[in-house]
Amino acid sequence: MATVVRSEPRGLSKPAIYTFLGLATLPRFRGRARDGPRTRGARRAANPLRLLPREIVQHIARFAYRAGYRAYWVEFHNHGRLVQLSNDEEVAVAIDLTERDPSEGADCKAFLSPMVLGKTYYVEVSLTCSWWGTGLELLGLGHKFRFVLNNNGDFNTDETGQIACFWPGPAHVMLSMPSLGVDTWEYCEVTAPPVTMSVLVDMVRGCATFGLNGLAGPCVRFPPGGAWRDGVQIVTPPGCLPIASVLDGGRSIVSCATPPTPPWMLAAASHPRTVSEHLAAGSLRTEANALVTQIGGESWVN
Repeated sequence: MATVVRSEPRGLSKPAIYTFLGLATLPRFRGRARDGPRTRGARRAANPLRLLPREIVQHIARFAYRAGYRAYWVEFHNHGRLVQLSNDEEVAVAIDLTERDPSEGADCKAFLSPMVLGKTYYVEVSLTCSWWGTGLELLGLGHKFRFVLNNNGDFNTDETGQIACFWPGPAHVMLSMPSLGVDTWEYCEVTAPPVTMSVLVDMVRGCATFGLNGLAGPCVRFPPGGAWRDGVQIVTPPGCLPIASVLDGGRSIVSCATPPTPPWMLAAASHPRTVSEHLAAGSLRTEANALVTQIGGESWVN
């Protein structure tokens, strides 16, 4: 079950729309000669657009202005059942995924707004609680392309060995990202700061850069082929979020944001490489003892 806990108006704010349309159309509303001369210090006439209902102003504005990309939760899939999270008026930017039947955890996905060819997108997804297998996936590439939280094999305790991995398809191998460090996130710790996973998606060059809690990972080229040119979408992979029984009263809240791209992500994105090139350079490493694959690999997180 997905519950929207924070939403925002889909359109621009009314003052922003008035400012845009006012500046674009103000010359048409200048006083006429028969209205008399303007004198210094006289009160300026109010823009007549302020009298229009908000819905009408938004309808007009859509023809004149197109906002940049904005990440929001579009829908939630649960065993074939579809829940719309956003509508024509409001978009969901934070959702609560705590109350889920454990038997349904293997087929729950939340989808972000889609991305199209020819642009670059930066998105941050924050999670109040994370565990092994938490991550993000880019759909539309023809193969698996996942950013996954994992453990380097030190699973006798859940307090050490936390890492982040890239999971390319169709292979079933976990590749660790050394630049994201070890133990830079905490396992199922509801009192810890939220885990923030970042993705910079370049739909011009065909690559994506991953980040975790302010650290930049590698920029990985998309798989061969042009499937990505039809558009991609970020999704929370099945089984990636903790369920209520392990949260000790906490909540599993997943929020998204579209802030300006930070310099550290731009720097990492300037060196896109294929998976093979990253392995050769050491910016990706085969993680033979990755815990997720040992627990059951594909069947555990997919």
